[in-house]
Parts: sequence; C-alpha cells; structure tokens
Amino acid sequence: MRTAIAIAAFGLSLTLAACSKPEAEKTGDDLKAAAAEVKDAAKDLVDNPDVKAAASDIKQGAEALGDKTEAAVDKAGAKLKEASAEIKQEAREAKADLKDEPTPR
Repeated sequence: MRTAIAIAAFGLSLTLAACSKPEAEKTGDDLKAAAAEVKDAAKDLVDNPDVKAAASDIKQGAEALGDKTEAAVDKAGAKLKEASAEIKQEAREAKADLKDEPTPR
C-alpha cells in the first residue's frame, strides 16, 4: 500500500511540474479527496461485521487445526515410544537367544 501511495505521489509530482498553478491545486485537491475516500473505505472494511466474523472464523479454524495437529503429534509420539519399547524388548530377547545357542566350531 505504501508503494502505491509513493508511486501516486511521484506521478502527482510529475503532473504538478507540468501543470499551471490552478491545475496543480485542482490535482492536489483531487488527490486529497481520493486519499480521504481510500481512508474511509479502509475504515469501513475494518468495521464491517462480515469481515470481523470472517476473521473470527479464521482464528477459530486455526486454533482447531492447531489442537488437532497437537493431538496427532501426541498420538504419534506415544505410538513411537511404544514401538521403540517393543523393538528394544525384541532386541534383548534376540540377544539372549544368541547367548543361549552354542557357537559353531
């Protein structure tokens, strides 16, 4: 938005440099009026109940997504710990079985 304003100001300065004083004043007044309209439109947008409701819905959706993601990560972590424990136990058993078998000569 700042870039657009800067470009508009630059364009206005070029226009003003090429215009007579009355034309420059009218152009300046027109630019001020346009800026006021943009400001009012932005304020209306911010104050719009539909926009506020949409923002609230997005926030709630993001929170719900975060909660579900956290639950899924917790579940995956628990399953990983369980699988790790099973693998360790099987490795211990396999090691014990190898110790019990006579070594071939």
